[in-house]
Amino acid sequence: MAYYLIDYENVHQSGLDGMGSLSADDSIVVFFGNKTPNVPMEVLHGLVNTRAVVSLKNLKKTANNYLDFQLATHLGAAIAGNPDVKEYYIISKDKDYEAVIDYWKARDRGVSVAIFASVSAARKPRQPITPAPEPPEPQAPPEETTLPASASKDKVNAAAVKDFTAADKNKVKAAVKDLQLSLPVNAYKSIYAAYSRCPRSADFHNELVKICKAMDKAQRL
Repeated sequence: MAYYLIDYENVHQSGLDGMGSLSADDSIVVFFGNKTPNVPMEVLHGLVNTRAVVSLKNLKKTANNYLDFQLATHLGAAIAGNPDVKEYYIISKDKDYEAVIDYWKARDRGVSVAIFASVSAARKPRQPITPAPEPPEPQAPPEETTLPASASKDKVNAAAVKDFTAADKNKVKAAVKDLQLSLPVNAYKSIYAAYSRCPRSADFHNELVKICKAMDKAQRL
């Protein structure tokens, strides 16, 4: 059950496209005036043969926006007088009717008022509006991993030393050089192992200082 108000001076014959598919529960009110004195025969034929209840409003006065005000007033009277009708459609391309639509949207009357360029456009099923997907929650940065306490600092990981690359060895030698240390060649095996088991540069630096102190102490004995 729907109510269609046709601004015929604005949409002419194209605005009535689709009226043949209306039911006996629907209503059509066609507003026209002196600007459209002649209505094509096919339009009259369609109005006669549609199952909807048809009403013609021939407005004799000619004033600026006169038809628009008549249509808007008729809409208010129709809403008040037809409590069972919940859907109202203004068929026009005139954007000024948006003020009328905003008026009824702001009032809780349980009716829907919309504007379309033709009856067929108003009858097209609208796709339901799906909400946009929520953005994913930000992931917390991974925590720094540390070696288990069971990995003794005094034990040399032979497998780690064996897999030590030349690039890793160069990094270790550069770190020793930065600390201005002079170490025997056999000390580097322990340093390589310390580098392998320290995930952070700060941990490796602390291990390196300890190794150097132990080596220096052993040389003094």
